[in-house]
Amino acid sequence: MEWLGQLWRRIGFLRRGRQFDAEIEEELRFHAAMKADAYRADGANAHEAQYAAMRRLGNPAELKERSRDMWGWG
Repeated sequence: MEWLGQLWRRIGFLRRGRQFDAEIEEELRFHAAMKADAYRADGANAHEAQYAAMRRLGNPAELKERSRDMWGWG
């Protein structure tokens, strides 16, 4: 029955793909902001903190693609 749950999840993804993309982008921004805040708390300036946070998270386009692959048909 697990396949049925996967099928429903994927159908839902097809119906709300744009909303899914927006949610992923919002979540990536949230995580980047949280990491940047942590780096600023450790003494980095705003630019260094933002750069280090993005480097730590990785390529946003790749992260979005991997999320789509997990939720959609990839």
